[in-house]
Amino acid sequence: MSYPTSPLEKLLQDVKDYVVVQRRLISTIVSKKGADIAFVVLAGLVFFLIGLFIVIFISFTAAYGLALLLENTFLGFLIVTLFYILIFVLVWIFKDRLIKTPILKLFFQLFNTKKPSDNEPVA
Repeated sequence: MSYPTSPLEKLLQDVKDYVVVQRRLISTIVSKKGADIAFVVLAGLVFFLIGLFIVIFISFTAAYGLALLLENTFLGFLIVTLFYILIFVLVWIFKDRLIKTPILKLFFQLFNTKKPSDNEPVA
């Protein structure tokens, strides 16, 4: 590495070094954020699939249990289906509070690169 002789050359070299460091920093930040997002998506998918299987097996258990109590398989499955329709309607009514807001908060947390000051509480 040659050392610049004039102040202008030194300034140009400092600007070039600054640009290289900034590019590396941005690359590191983007890589970390990408890894965080990939982890959240993958973990969410795994938990969703496990939860889905649990709900399916609990649903069959509840439907057959009700069928034994009512001595009618159709009614057992109908009651479980009506329960899920009720859950669907409630989730649809409160979808902003139950789905949209938590997802937005999660992504704001993942993309927040601002460092808190000494006076600011850490979330």
